[in-house]
Amino acid sequence: MPDSFVFRHAFHVDAPVEAVADFHFSPGAFLALRPPGTPMRLLHADPLAEGSVLRFRAGVGPVGFTWTARHHGVDRASGFTDVQADGPLGAWAHTHRWRPDPVGGTVVEDEIHATFRPGLRAAWARLAFGPLALRGLFWFRARATRAAVRARAGSGQTG
Repeated sequence: MPDSFVFRHAFHVDAPVEAVADFHFSPGAFLALRPPGTPMRLLHADPLAEGSVLRFRAGVGPVGFTWTARHHGVDRASGFTDVQADGPLGAWAHTHRWRPDPVGGTVVEDEIHATFRPGLRAAWARLAFGPLALRGLFWFRARATRAAVRARAGSGQTG
């Protein structure tokens, strides 16, 4: 596997851009996008804004890691990018974008630019964050986003 890669994923949500943005800007969005059973603990989460910080601990015992991300390019109308400030990879920049779909609803696009650290010690990161693992994760995230946006609309939640 190469030391760096780009991963792209897109999906449709049957809701307006504002509803998708409301979900992503809500305090529980990060944990809602975590697959069930994933050992993860949220340590700190600023409200999503330019320069905001999110920190979490994932894994179990010695195979665990702490990840700190800083948000950039935050725009409620179109998305944001989270950049790993500290974590298990050599580099990570994940851009979340949403836009109106011409046929109705919203297109959500994710693009990740990542680099693995060198050496055998980082081999597990290649498995956990490689393109194959990300395909499964983003399949789940698409389903979770649709469900959360539907639930928020059904409960009348906004903003």
